[in-house]
Amino acid sequence: MEARQKGRWNEFFLYLDLEALLTRAPEKKRVYDKESDDGRRRMLDRYKEELEREIVDNDIVTIPYWFEILETRYSAASGTVRVLEKFQYQQIRLVKEYTYQLQKRDDVWYIVGYSVLNKGTE
Repeated sequence: MEARQKGRWNEFFLYLDLEALLTRAPEKKRVYDKESDDGRRRMLDRYKEELEREIVDNDIVTIPYWFEILETRYSAASGTVRVLEKFQYQQIRLVKEYTYQLQKRDDVWYIVGYSVLNKGTE
């Protein structure tokens, strides 16, 4: 969260499983699965660039002005983190609850998916 807030993209991407996030949508997964290794790398590079430019998956890259971790649950290899986040859009403050799905690999937790619940405005 803090890396995203401060524009530290390299740090932000360290903990994202870009392949899992890119292939969440069935149509993207079909295209990705048909690609060669080079094609997959290009797709991941393009996805990363689009995230930085906030073209795709705005929910995960839009910068909140405030956040609070509500709940963390985990087992040996997977977990979820629920976070309340607040965003300023013009004169409106939006409140959203994010649930991040995590997987642990080599003692590092990676975000592999997320869902968003709109909680209204303030």
